[in-house]
Amino acid sequence: MTLSKEIEAGTFNAVPKNPTTIFSPKDPEVVAFLKLENLWGVHTLRWDWFEPDGNLYYSTGDYPIQSSEGKYLREFTAWHKLSIRGEEAGNLMGDWTVKILFDKEVLASRNFRIEMEVEELPGIARRPNQKYRGFIISLENYHRLPSVNYAQKDAFLMKQYFVKVLGIPEANIIYLEDREATKAKIMQHLKTYFPRNTEKDSLLYVYFVGHGVLDERKENPFIIPYDGDIRLLEDTNYRLQNFLEDLENLQIKRSFVFLDTSFNGFAARNNNQILPYAKLALNKDRNPISSSDKVIAMISSSGGQSSNAYPEKGHGLFTYYLLRGLRGEAFKSRSGLKTMGELYTYVKDQVVKFSLGRGMEQTPTLTPSLEKVKDVEVERE
Repeated sequence: MTLSKEIEAGTFNAVPKNPTTIFSPKDPEVVAFLKLENLWGVHTLRWDWFEPDGNLYYSTGDYPIQSSEGKYLREFTAWHKLSIRGEEAGNLMGDWTVKILFDKEVLASRNFRIEMEVEELPGIARRPNQKYRGFIISLENYHRLPSVNYAQKDAFLMKQYFVKVLGIPEANIIYLEDREATKAKIMQHLKTYFPRNTEKDSLLYVYFVGHGVLDERKENPFIIPYDGDIRLLEDTNYRLQNFLEDLENLQIKRSFVFLDTSFNGFAARNNNQILPYAKLALNKDRNPISSSDKVIAMISSSGGQSSNAYPEKGHGLFTYYLLRGLRGEAFKSRSGLKTMGELYTYVKDQVVKFSLGRGMEQTPTLTPSLEKVKDVEVERE
């Protein structure tokens, strides 16, 4: 079986064009092409298309084929098309399967994927909700440290997702980039601005992309602001536990926090060492633990791991799959519920799978535990 985007049918034969296993919702169709040789007698063919959750999406039913009496068919071609553009299939992102059954037995099975690039946002934006707030901290260019690849691009795109996917009014988003993202500015917004500009039923979505560091002596992780100095950890950097506690102290319903950083002593998204004791830090796993579900934090890696880039896509690996998950690939329930359990499981599984395939190890973590927050809705509360 060959999968392609179109078929070229001639007088005596047909040929699949643009063979691939990756399709976009903008593609008209998926073509499942089959070529048989030396066919004899009467038989049936059937195409079964299975959507990402494993349910049968469509079946052609058994289609009869036969050769002329007493003769072989030297070559026989057949195909079926799954329409994508403008159809329900175009909304079902993820890994599909098509099976061809010959005389009711599986003859061939192929997997394919329907996906949008993360830069392709929904055509219809989510209706703004004035109860939603956003806080984006983007650090690509540091005063004293190596740059963080793709951080500006990721943060800018995350802002668009905040607006169009989550429904956060653009005026409700605080965006700090590079020089603006000092420790004082970050703390000022958490301790002064948000307390004055939120209500008890507000939801706050926080995205941080930049470097992190571990105080090896005290075993405490810090996020590094623009003006952070690793020689003066306590004075110039933001202890992660304090960062989460400051969020918890806000008199709002809940904060969702997404951190694309690492604390192992190496620069985020590259292998430059930023701590003299980085090799020692590799053995530690000291991500903070929150007991309250008022602040739910998803961190791009475990304490001793690096947070990697995805150069082919031009994004951080964690952020890339976070964006895809938020856009809908993580959420399989037809009820419309979008839960933290679904989002975290999707992001973790995709990041682990990809990183292991590249000979790396990166496992996103969640605090509080998955069991405690799995049913919390990411959007509709």
